Amino acid sequence: MSIERAELHSPLDATAAVPGRVSSATRTAVEVVAVVLLSGIWFFWGTGAGDFVGTEGLRAVIAKEMLGNEDWLIPTVHQRVYLRKPPLYAWTTAAVARIVGRLDEQVSRWPSAALSVAYVLMMYLAARWLVDPLAGPAGAVIAAANWFVLDYGMRADLDAGVLFFLGLAVLLIGRAWVHPGAGRWWLVALGYLAAVAGSFWKAPHVLVCVWLTLAALVLMDRRASAPSAWRLVRHPLHLVIAGAALLVVLAWYALLGQEAGAGRVAGFTALEFLARLFPRNVGNLLAILNGPLEFLYVALPMNLFAGVLLLRSAAADRQAMEPRRWRLVVAWLLANIALLLVVPAKAPRYWFTCLPPLVILATLVWRRYVHGQLAPTAQRFTSAITWGVLVALAAGGVSFIVAGSMLATGTLEIEGLALKPARIALFAGGALMAATALLGCFALRQDQRTVAGAMIVLALVIFKVPHVYALLPFISSVNSLRPTAQQIAARVPPSHPIYVFSEREWSDRSGEVADLGWYTDREIRWPRDEGDFDHHVATGPGYVLVRRNARERLLERHPDATELETYDWPDGPLHLFEVMPPR
Repeated sequence: MSIERAELHSPLDATAAVPGRVSSATRTAVEVVAVVLLSGIWFFWGTGAGDFVGTEGLRAVIAKEMLGNEDWLIPTVHQRVYLRKPPLYAWTTAAVARIVGRLDEQVSRWPSAALSVAYVLMMYLAARWLVDPLAGPAGAVIAAANWFVLDYGMRADLDAGVLFFLGLAVLLIGRAWVHPGAGRWWLVALGYLAAVAGSFWKAPHVLVCVWLTLAALVLMDRRASAPSAWRLVRHPLHLVIAGAALLVVLAWYALLGQEAGAGRVAGFTALEFLARLFPRNVGNLLAILNGPLEFLYVALPMNLFAGVLLLRSAAADRQAMEPRRWRLVVAWLLANIALLLVVPAKAPRYWFTCLPPLVILATLVWRRYVHGQLAPTAQRFTSAITWGVLVALAAGGVSFIVAGSMLATGTLEIEGLALKPARIALFAGGALMAATALLGCFALRQDQRTVAGAMIVLALVIFKVPHVYALLPFISSVNSLRPTAQQIAARVPPSHPIYVFSEREWSDRSGEVADLGWYTDREIRWPRDEGDFDHHVATGPGYVLVRRNARERLLERHPDATELETYDWPDGPLHLFEVMPPR
């Protein structure tokens, strides 16, 4: 398939006719309210269900320390400067906690939930602009109908912010390129402001992704003999705005260097850069080879719908989008895929940056499918994918009914799971989900595609009931850090701090095992070097948590150290040692 297109204008660019009884403004207002309400229910309902999992506790510890400090500029973990992530998430969480007067699991998850709602609304507006004026609801549903978005969108973590801020940055700058009229440079400035916010939320790679998208857009523009993107990129105002954005990010790292030491910051940054971009072992090489597989399952089902456009017979469907908008979306997608395919140190959720352009392409396919405008082969493929989504939802409902039956009969027992609400939620939610999905199958069989789409939306909303009352408590009971944190604290005398050694002596892991500090009031210390720990044990016993590599270093330094216990932790076992003072 060629991604180059003739400069044809789609009839979908014109404002679609609306029923005379409902004005366009009224319809839009109703849709916006519905999108915000339904996505708000999804992402906010259940934010207080269960303990922290993964690195959620780390984010909460940083926010907690900010609330206790007068200086919010530099994030700390147990009073040591934290280098691994920038501070915007912690600032936001601490500010919300100060407003509501508490900081707990629920409040810590609210910033992610709010940005997830904003992301769904953003994709509603993007679909209206890039596909057609009536495509907003489809874009919103497709944006939300992804398990990783639904899951990480309500976690006290950083991924929801990257998804929103990077998407907003590209859309604003892209809008300035597609519509080069008055105010375009304000759009560019706002786009870079969003990119800076994303860089302060998780990492500076948000700016890098924006620039890679622009570079891909320039290349595609030149192949189409329409160098307007290059004129935008090389324009002095764009260079000034982009340079200012970069300077803001660099200024933050300069401040961090003043607080933590320029050498420490520079060394950590260089090591992170090398670790992220260059494979260091067989595992890293396998991670690169595994990239396409991760992309396939992380982006379900939107990547399947978008993939219909790759069919040779779908040329007319690709031309349904105005050429510059098409190039913007494809450049956005290809730039992020190219980056992630060569980055060895990545988790599946890193593919989030590819989701917004996939949403637009999937929305284009769905709109043309509903109106019977797809090419015959593309139509059959889209029908098969829709059938697959409905059957999967029906199967999910049936599995919930089975799980509820097992809970009711005692065949299945889950520690920490409230039996009655979980059983009712699984029974009722599963039955309604299955029935709704089967109605969607019937509607699709009758060629009522809009009704089938509505049943998919309804089934997803119903899914929230077993999700809140059964799945989230189950995930929390399995992955909660609370029991392990309390077990570790119970083995250490109350007057003694717990030291944590980095896995690699040359690395800066000041946030490692920081989650431990949320579920215990014990003092946690990350020594700047292992000599600090030696000074402590010179006067009394010391207690230290280490991983496998640090364990070997500890035993070389203190051969008489006694291993008290080994604990399971999300990213690897932890060994608790007691080191007695030298005789």
